[in-house]
Amino acid sequence: MQTAFTRLCQHELGLTCAIERATLLGPFEHFYDDSVFGEHVSAHYVVLGYEITVDESQLSLPTEQHSQYQWLDVKTLLTQDDVHQHSKWYFT
Repeated sequence: MQTAFTRLCQHELGLTCAIERATLLGPFEHFYDDSVFGEHVSAHYVVLGYEITVDESQLSLPTEQHSQYQWLDVKTLLTQDDVHQHSKWYFT
């Protein structure tokens, strides 16, 4: 799990981060009506949410998967229609 955490931090944030610096938020379930196998094949993901504190100036946000990053306070994030519900769950 430590290897996966380190890899995700590097790929998603451009940051080297040890899992020991993170606070476990718990498991989250994500359900989708479609999947990589087709529009009519559902998907169910079980993910572990973690919270980390970062220095924004140290981030090197990659653009391979995401191209529009936005910093929001929690209240704004929870009321934004363009923030996916699965993302909101980590803040409630």
